[in-house]
Order: sequence, then C-alpha cells, then structure tokens
Amino acid sequence: MQNKDCLREVTGALRATERILLKSLSRVEIGGKRGSTVPVLLTQKTQRCIELLFKWRGTAGVAKNNWYVVAKPYHGS
Repeated sequence: MQNKDCLREVTGALRATERILLKSLSRVEIGGKRGSTVPVLLTQKTQRCIELLFKWRGTAGVAKNNWYVVAKPYHGS
C-alpha cells in the first residue's frame, strides 16, 4: 500500500500537463554518474523500437549477456 500512497501523493503534486504526460510516457531508470540513477521518459513508439532491438540483437551478433541497448556486434559485445 505504501507505493500506491506514494504514487498518489506524487501524482497529486503534478500539474495538469505533467499528469497527461504521465499517462502517455513510460519511465525507466538508467545508470548515471557515481552509481546514481537517471530517470528517462520513453514514448510508446520508442519503447516498441527498443523491444524490436532486443528481439533481433542475437541475429545481429550481439552477445546475450550484453546489457546495453545499442551494442557493437562481434567486438566483445
């Protein structure tokens, strides 16, 4: 329940335009400097494109253990 309460509190503090964006964008966190995390907002189209990259990465020669979204094939990737 704490997560839902926290989400309600955060959502309540947003402006109307920010609430609209919240409904249409996905939030992911990536690694930043000194171990911090950086939030990134993705449109649905961008999210589908990233999923497509993951689907075909093996065919492109990107190693399964490579956790980068965009990676060089065959170069220790």
